[in-house]
Amino acid sequence: MELYIAGGCQEHGRNSFLIIGKPYSILVDCGISEGDNQPYPYLSKQHISKIKYLFLTHSHKDHCGGIEWLIRKGFSGNIISSEET
Repeated sequence: MELYIAGGCQEHGRNSFLIIGKPYSILVDCGISEGDNQPYPYLSKQHISKIKYLFLTHSHKDHCGGIEWLIRKGFSGNIISSEET
């Protein structure tokens, strides 16, 4: 396993942490960074194609605002969250 930080460290927003495994990967949060020219997580199409699960910690934009973008980029896995989220 490998942890790839796709955003959220030393910045406000864009929280996104990819756990790369074999044969699939897991993404924890997919946030956006409002006011940024490139607000979405730093994930390539190759990264996205291997994501089987997206775990959302909560429903703030900086943790889940990039879900539609992720789907447009090819994500077709399962989204896991609490009932409130």
